Amino acid sequence: MKRPRRRRHAQLRLPSLDAHEALLLVAICERIIAAVWRAHGEDIADFKSNDLSPEPFKTTSADLPGPNDDPYF
Repeated sequence: MKRPRRRRHAQLRLPSLDAHEALLLVAICERIIAAVWRAHGEDIADFKSNDLSPEPFKTTSADLPGPNDDPYF
């Protein structure tokens, strides 16, 4: 019996980064996101308000186990 095919998702493969390089990459991504919102924020908001699909599940820190909840921590 074949196992069901998984739906593919976008991946970004990066080389190993040290802490400084990883932080720099995050800062660059945050600036890109801010620039996209400045340029297209109103259009994005209009698009999202017309979208009838349900909101994706969002995980908050309250949903995640704390250090006292994990017996192996």
